[in-house]
Amino acid sequence: MWLRLAVLTGMFFGVSRIWMNEAPVFRGTSIVYHNPVNGHYYQWIQASGIDWHDAFEDAARTRFAGAHGHLATVATDQESQFLKHQLHIGDALWMAASDEEQEGTWKWVAGEEAGQTFFVVGEEPSEGQFSNWGDGEPNNQDNEDFATIGWMGEPKWNDLGDRAGSARGYLVEFTGLPKPEKLIVTTGNTYSPQFRSERPTIVGEKEGRVHRW
Repeated sequence: MWLRLAVLTGMFFGVSRIWMNEAPVFRGTSIVYHNPVNGHYYQWIQASGIDWHDAFEDAARTRFAGAHGHLATVATDQESQFLKHQLHIGDALWMAASDEEQEGTWKWVAGEEAGQTFFVVGEEPSEGQFSNWGDGEPNNQDNEDFATIGWMGEPKWNDLGDRAGSARGYLVEFTGLPKPEKLIVTTGNTYSPQFRSERPTIVGEKEGRVHRW
């Protein structure tokens, strides 16, 4: 089997795409989305029933344009709205949020926000802290220490246990990359509207062909 990998950028308009052909399948979807506000890239990996720890490790092994990914954080309302409108998240996808260290104290555990507390049960959030829990969540039913994004068709959050079979996959985030028009897709070449590479590096450190249209 083969897939095509696309990069999409823009919130509601001005979307640009890269299609990568002839790439061996790397479990997940074929589209990487660029958020022009924070400069980050995102990929939705479909892996029904995967547990949180496996998702965390798989995300860290994922590569795009030479950058390592990590399980995504959703630290702002803008980021949440971007994911809603571009990825159309409605299923439960693991993200890098946990209160495993201390029950009721939710922290980001990957990416730029790793180690930061963003929500404490029973307390008012501090300025700058963002969370988007569904109604009545987090409820720690059956010792639920990990968070998913995707709740009733909205990018709301829910806490689940590590091995919750209801998770449909996970969300990978890539940081530290240039804008799409400056994205390096292969050694010595620059991604541009007219650029075509015969052997770019893509997710999973596989190689293929790239087209921009």
